[in-house]
Amino acid sequence: MGNVIYLFVIGFSYFFGPCLGFCTPLIISYFIPTRTGIKPALKSAVVFSAVRSFTHIILSVIIFSSGRLVINVLHRYNWIIFAVAGTVICILGILIFLGRHYNLSLSPFSSPLGGEGGVRGKNSTQDVVLLGLLTGISPCLPHIAVWVYITVEAKSIGQSLVYALSFGAGEFIPPILLGLLSGKISSLLRGNFFIVVSRICGLLLFGIGLRLLLTIK
Repeated sequence: MGNVIYLFVIGFSYFFGPCLGFCTPLIISYFIPTRTGIKPALKSAVVFSAVRSFTHIILSVIIFSSGRLVINVLHRYNWIIFAVAGTVICILGILIFLGRHYNLSLSPFSSPLGGEGGVRGKNSTQDVVLLGLLTGISPCLPHIAVWVYITVEAKSIGQSLVYALSFGAGEFIPPILLGLLSGKISSLLRGNFFIVVSRICGLLLFGIGLRLLLTIK
């Protein structure tokens, strides 16, 4: 029971600690220009967080079952994940800076008729699904630490699943809070002020993506 509570607290606190320099600015910088109002921001935040947590849970169980083999593979080929994630985030940043995110489409299944109310762009959820997936499989140090901890502490696949679910539950909450904050901020922005803030967010996203690309060795 102690490990369950511990992993929940760790999952919740990561966004305000180790992830403060990546996931937190990523969510705020992307949601403010692309989601207007609390409802669309909440929906997108839930989708992002669910995909991210689910990906992490599945990877945790797979890593436990493989005896850290997957960790070694992810560590060896992490440059591929960082290259894809960095490139996607840089492109998103450029599009938002240029004001082209109104026509943003990251998925071939996006509707050509425009996004849902409050979503500035063609996509409603495909973009945040992609971001959630990329951040979920990213072999960053906090994720690797949790994967190793679960592998060492869990005595069975079932227990590794419980531990992973506990961490995922804690990790699920902060993006929703950040999404709500971003939606509220976005709904208050008007005219040229929104354009200026959007361009700042675009630059921040580009910087986040560039930092990922520069970590490739």
